[in-house]
Formats: sequence, C-alpha cells, structure tokens
Amino acid sequence: MKTTELISQTTQSTEKHLVDITKIDSRLLDDLKLLAKNIWIKKFEPGELAANVIDKSIEKLGYTIDDDTRIDMFGNALHDGDLKVLKDWIENTFGQYELYLLDLILWQEMNVIDK
Repeated sequence: MKTTELISQTTQSTEKHLVDITKIDSRLLDDLKLLAKNIWIKKFEPGELAANVIDKSIEKLGYTIDDDTRIDMFGNALHDGDLKVLKDWIENTFGQYELYLLDLILWQEMNVIDK
C-alpha cells in the first residue's frame, strides 16, 4: 500500500470517528476542511492546526465571509461563513485528543492536491 493511500484511509477513518462517535457537527468540519485547502501553514504545534487555519483565514478574509466574491472562492461550499462561530466551536467541542485527530484531517486537506 502506498503511503499516501494509507494516510488517506487513516484520515477517512479518523473523520468517521469524529463525526459518528463524538457526534461533532460535520457541516462545520466541512467548512474547516475547505479553509485548510485554501491556506498553507508551514509550522504548527500538535493539536493547534485547526486554530492556526482559522486564525490565518481570519487574517486573510476577516471574521465573516459574506460577500459573493469571497464565498465564490470556496465554490459556494461553506455552510457558515462566520469564522468566529467556527473558532468558538473548536474551542468548546474538542479536547486535546480530538485536536490531534483533527490535525491529521486538516494536514491531509492541505497536502493533497487532487482527490
């Protein structure tokens, strides 16, 4: 099995675990993944990638992504364009264990060019 295939399968299993077992909001997870695809984080501490993606997105786009131009850059696929809501959700939902798992999902999104 190729390394990228193994990482992809692990990521899918991790996401299924987070959505099915811990009952996180899959729509907000999808938003976070979309942001990760459009942001590059060179260095991050384990468990902090989600916060870094959101902070960098806020720096680039502002707290709210509401005008047509900015939404279009995500193919109109964002469920909620309020990044403050997303940031609060991360802080209030995830423990350290889940943040490590989230790192894997987001890292995969940032590094895979074509799915």
